[in-house]
Amino acid sequence: MQSVDKIDHLSRRQFRCDYLRQNRPVVVTDALESWSGMTIWDVGFFRSRIGREMVHPQGYNFDRLSSDQIPFTDFLDTFVAYDTLTADAPQFLEAVPYVRAQCWTPSQQKVLHGILEDGWANPYFLPKSLYLFPFDVLSCEPNRRKYPLFGCYFSPRGAETGLHMDPWNSSAILCQVSGTKRGFLLPPDTKEQWRDNNLASAEKVTARKIEVLQGQTPNYEGLPMWQFELKPGEALYIPMGWAHEVFTACSSISLTYNFIHLLGIGLKWFTVPGSRQLIKRQLVNRFGITTRR
Repeated sequence: MQSVDKIDHLSRRQFRCDYLRQNRPVVVTDALESWSGMTIWDVGFFRSRIGREMVHPQGYNFDRLSSDQIPFTDFLDTFVAYDTLTADAPQFLEAVPYVRAQCWTPSQQKVLHGILEDGWANPYFLPKSLYLFPFDVLSCEPNRRKYPLFGCYFSPRGAETGLHMDPWNSSAILCQVSGTKRGFLLPPDTKEQWRDNNLASAEKVTARKIEVLQGQTPNYEGLPMWQFELKPGEALYIPMGWAHEVFTACSSISLTYNFIHLLGIGLKWFTVPGSRQLIKRQLVNRFGITTRR
């Protein structure tokens, strides 16, 4: 099993040449050094500001575990309790609930984005411009404008997002604020294999979760997985088309969003099904421009 590169002081040029153009993942260990939020974003911070919000805890496949909402502060009460459990605890045989702020109502998302706004920015190694999705040709400010699938994850130990690919053939950035995550990626050319082998089934995801919590390397049935560990202050670049699943090793807060960059997929992206409709929607939403059918 290959390990994802871990690098510090990654220049934008090196990122463009070695990772963005090559469609290759990387962990940048000093990615969040300039984020002021790293010193204040803990459970107490979020409890005091958004603890009264009603939320839907989710499971391994992003589905809501119940139709009932609970106060966010009630979820936070149990947030770190999972850290005391051993890997053979019966709680880990079920989906461990986590909260993903992306699934909140628009008004809740606006509140969350507002309290986070000044505490973070685009990680320094990412390009400043030429984004196709969202359509930011001249600048990139995801802390000022909500990016696709922007979310803040509050994940107890044992929470997992099962093996999946992100929509729209987009890339993602996963920024670790606190706690530790361990994850695995599959290259784009293995898509049919892992789907045919049903590697995203609940039973197989749970079995791999137990192996990870026990400190073992999980079984991916011979497929060429890439592994990574993500610690506070680090960021993982997930290139387009890479399947991935992420396990929480200890209670964790992380921030993520998706994008499509011109130098990554280039103009070929316009041949991807649904890409033209996506561009049309962005032109309408941002500039009020309509296009002919």
